[in-house]
Amino acid sequence: MQMFDISEITLKELDYRVPVSLTITEDGFITALVGYFDVIFDGPNMNPVTFSTGPLSTPTHWKQTVFLIDPEIPVKKDDVLTGTLTCMKNRKSPRTLVVQLTIADRFASYIIE
Repeated sequence: MQMFDISEITLKELDYRVPVSLTITEDGFITALVGYFDVIFDGPNMNPVTFSTGPLSTPTHWKQTVFLIDPEIPVKKDDVLTGTLTCMKNRKSPRTLVVQLTIADRFASYIIE
């Protein structure tokens, strides 16, 4: 998870890398991961305004992002998969993001528009 304070963040801080750790709850295969974001607007003299693009929240036009994993990753209950997620502005198109995911010895790069 990554958290930003938009009143203080710099452009450079919008490019980030975070650790990923997934504890598996049942045997199977991982074919994709889903990403979403939550927003909290709160200040000293206001009631907080929040919304989520999560799959269990009221739908918004933002939706979720599906990161397909190919080949799939076989998993067993109680396995812990670790890796990293890197997110950065696309230098060729500043309104898009480049997301790189490394997990279970797999690497994938995605363009998010």
